Amino acid sequence: MTNIPLYMAPLQGYTDAAWRNAHHAVFGGVTMYYSPFIRLESGDCRRRDIADISADRNTAPLTPQLLGCKAEDAKKIAERIVELGFKAIDINLGCPFPPIARHHKGSGLLCYPEEVEAMLIALSGIKGITYSVKMRIGYEKPDDWKRIMPLFSIINPDHITIHPRIGTQQYKGELLMDQFKEIYDSAPYPLIFNGDVMNSEAIAKISAEFPRLKGIMLGRGILCNPALSAPEKATSENFSKFHELIYSDYQARLQGGDSQLLTKMKSMWDYFLIDADHKLHKKILKANKLNDYLSAVENLFSSME
Repeated sequence: MTNIPLYMAPLQGYTDAAWRNAHHAVFGGVTMYYSPFIRLESGDCRRRDIADISADRNTAPLTPQLLGCKAEDAKKIAERIVELGFKAIDINLGCPFPPIARHHKGSGLLCYPEEVEAMLIALSGIKGITYSVKMRIGYEKPDDWKRIMPLFSIINPDHITIHPRIGTQQYKGELLMDQFKEIYDSAPYPLIFNGDVMNSEAIAKISAEFPRLKGIMLGRGILCNPALSAPEKATSENFSKFHELIYSDYQARLQGGDSQLLTKMKSMWDYFLIDADHKLHKKILKANKLNDYLSAVENLFSSME
């Protein structure tokens, strides 16, 4: 396992405070966790987004992420984050999902350099904050980044995280590594690599090929195997403890009873230990009662001992 710094990507619906805190407590090995992006709803930051980044909810090192959007909206989000005491903000120019992108947000904003410029100018006016950026190489074209990269001088980002796909690919198809190599060779800012880093071999390969990287950002790979950042801790006992901490967090906070708790817990198994015993994993996803779910989870962990 290489000693390159590892960062945790924000994934909507998965890496909330409960997941981040549990991972930090049980596995660790992550330099910084990023919150799923904060957006406006009815003219204000969504309450659940703000609650997720509040100091009383977080024990892991955290940088909030705002959704790249219209200048005035981005400024409003950033100002709210600063009010909470944060000194760093990550700007999301990477979200590929059509309901977001078609409204000139996330990676969809990469088609409109003038809108990116206006957003960055607005954000640069907020004092006492440093920025980083997480981005795709483009939305429809793989060289959109060439028109966007010069604009980052407005905020002088601490680093830029690059996912070398275009937005319309979402998470399918090959990584466009030729474009990443061109960015690596020319970008005046420290870079973090993100995309299809599913195992320790991939971490070693990327860090060897691009030795000047500031780090590697883990996403779906660490959702599947939370020990990816600390392979020596990949034990059934630790996986069980990780699950227990998340379960206890949701059990204490969710107000919708067993049904809501069951739905929330089952969602983590979209990725979690997906390579474990297939039949036992399937029983977890098919459980309709909380007791059945807990029994299925215990059986899976027992099978790993």
